[in-house]
Amino acid sequence: MKSNFKSFYKPQSEELTDLWNNAIFVFDTNILTNLYRYQSKTTEDFLKVLSQIQDRIWIPHHVALEYQRNRLGVIEEQHNKFAETKSTINNMVDELQKKLDNLQLKTRHSYIDPDPLINGIENVKDEFFKKLDELEKNSIQISSQDKIREKLDNLFESKVGKAPTQNEIDEQEKDGENRFSLKIPPGYEDQKKDGSFLFNGVRYQNKFGDLLIWNQIIEHSNASDIKHLIFVTDDTKKDWWEIVKGKKIGLRNELIDEIYNKSKVELVNVYQAHTFLKYASEHLKTKTSVNSIKDVELVSEFKIGHELSNQPRKNRELFKNITLPEDYKIFISKLLSGKEISKSHKDYLVSLDDINPSDSYKRNILEFLDNNEQPENNNVNLISIDDNEFSEVYKRNLLKSIIANDRKLSEIYKSNLDLLSDSELSEIIRNKVKDSFNK
Repeated sequence: MKSNFKSFYKPQSEELTDLWNNAIFVFDTNILTNLYRYQSKTTEDFLKVLSQIQDRIWIPHHVALEYQRNRLGVIEEQHNKFAETKSTINNMVDELQKKLDNLQLKTRHSYIDPDPLINGIENVKDEFFKKLDELEKNSIQISSQDKIREKLDNLFESKVGKAPTQNEIDEQEKDGENRFSLKIPPGYEDQKKDGSFLFNGVRYQNKFGDLLIWNQIIEHSNASDIKHLIFVTDDTKKDWWEIVKGKKIGLRNELIDEIYNKSKVELVNVYQAHTFLKYASEHLKTKTSVNSIKDVELVSEFKIGHELSNQPRKNRELFKNITLPEDYKIFISKLLSGKEISKSHKDYLVSLDDINPSDSYKRNILEFLDNNEQPENNNVNLISIDDNEFSEVYKRNLLKSIIANDRKLSEIYKSNLDLLSDSELSEIIRNKVKDSFNK
């Protein structure tokens, strides 16, 4: 039976050993751009692994093109983190100062003097800012030498797919429209992406990027007589991965069938960056540090920057108003990686499918949450309601959806929900979030 349903069988121990010993490694765009998001030691470790398998690496033309087009944006994103970090720390110190001032300790208490604390914090802050300034000075700038790109240039010299013609692109995009309508992976999760760009006389539509990458992987595998292939990507959308109850279990069966039927590949597997490093240490003896693997995992799993870069500008702006504190990010990372989480109440889970179906990141988060419980003591301000920032339609639909999914609130407001004003809806949700996480 296995021979007739090969795509349903994931590689086992002996097959994995064979795969890692013989596979060609193909990397997605996000693997290259995320090298700018890691700690410097992590990036160094990752590049060392690529160097060890230099004779067995390859990237599609569209991966190289997307990397070149997105590189400066990622560098600027990382550069902005220095200013954002300073701003956050300054705001925290100012808030502490205000709260201490409100206690009026100097006039109402003879023993408590907060000045040494504030002065100590200021000194620590100043020292930290000096280190930040030094790090910023030595970091990759938009106009500076880019040692990461120089290394990638050397690693992937003569290991990039050939550039397509306009006719080839047009044909693939026409086929893509049909695939998307039938929900044939990959790429249909990006079908609402708009816009196009021109490179070297060829115009590309943004929504077909994943399909172009996949098609050239198949083409290259067939032309080069490749029998073993490993694809490494930090794209976690369901049009790449087979996902069961929030856990990614491998490449979509349709994709496995397609590459087996259209090329000479006999064994294929997919990994995220951190699992790639983990298994590389096991199978290739690459000796990547545990800290580096953890660093890569955090970037791999909590990938707001990459996911939102695939969304229309309107959706990116809307998402910025959903505040995710660091502890919540860790929780989401655990969900995405299939790890166990603490169980507690689930008071205000929301389905966003009917609000922003194109925003796959938000939808996937809520799909994971629907199958899990909220962790205890996770003080989350999931929604930041600001009349000047939220689009009215989006905000109202979000609030109505939260209320509708809450049994108690739904019973109270089901008859007159549409009659509530935006301010009334906002107040209900503020109280709801506050009550949920202060029990």
